[in-house]
Amino acid sequence: MDWNDERQVDVFFKAHAGLRRQGPGNAETTQRALERVGALPKGARVIDLGCGPGASTVDLAQRLPDARVLGIDLHAPFVEELTESIRQHGLEARAHGTVGDMAAPPADAGPFDLMWSEGAAYAIGFERALSCWRPLLAPGGRIACSEAVWLSDERPPEVVANWEEYPEMTDRLGCLERAARAGLRLVSDFTLPESAWLEHYYDPMERTLEGLRTRYAGDDVALSVLEECQFEIDVYRRYSDVYGYQFFVFETA
Repeated sequence: MDWNDERQVDVFFKAHAGLRRQGPGNAETTQRALERVGALPKGARVIDLGCGPGASTVDLAQRLPDARVLGIDLHAPFVEELTESIRQHGLEARAHGTVGDMAAPPADAGPFDLMWSEGAAYAIGFERALSCWRPLLAPGGRIACSEAVWLSDERPPEVVANWEEYPEMTDRLGCLERAARAGLRLVSDFTLPESAWLEHYYDPMERTLEGLRTRYAGDDVALSVLEECQFEIDVYRRYSDVYGYQFFVFETA
């Protein structure tokens, strides 16, 4: 896909419109990661980086009733969805969303007791993301984020093609090495289950793709984007034992 082609980008976001999440994850894995983060101070400052439409942001605000939670994302329509979701859940006093770059989090909102990111760090590269975030951690603060990893040494051609836009993808140990270079050490980690990929992400996206194929019948450019999305789904269903997402919790080394 050509990210400089406005037409292709528009179709891509239409394929992802209305999804509760824009990557693997669900409420259960959010809770599991939070348990590994441990206790946070009263009035903790929390930031959700690359929050998308904000499912995890809202989860965090609900599960951390004493915290102030900020969600940031570059895509303004996602932030609008987050803002509405915050309003619907009555969380305006403690949570809000803003358009922003995860590579340059708002320093004036920190330092942060918890820096959170689900399925988004790859957009700027895992090591770069951790290096950007670590300076904004409060003393004793933690970073909790999920990252695509190889689970096997097997590299079927379809899988390689699916991940060609992220050549720096590595395995769990490679992620830990990058975290160490960023000045962080592991607290805990786990692999996301298949349900975290399918429940709020691939299954609903696939239903959206069905309707868009009819809408864009005869439009080769749009259909090519939709087929790339379908290819991603199909590859995961066939090779979920080859790659996945690992949820890491880090602290300052």
